[in-house]
Amino acid sequence: MTPEFYTIAAFEFVADVQILKGRLESDGIPVFLRDENTLNSDPLISNAIGGVKLQVYY
Repeated sequence: MTPEFYTIAAFEFVADVQILKGRLESDGIPVFLRDENTLNSDPLISNAIGGVKLQVYY
């Protein structure tokens, strides 16, 4: 089995997910925020693309 990223949560706003991202990274868990840059450039499309996804490496 090859390691890959798994989505564990989705958030409407990037600021909301930053708190959880910091907590996971401080515990040594690799994290990726999918669609973070897209929503930073145009936050009005958050609902259309399902928000920013919090993914962990496993």
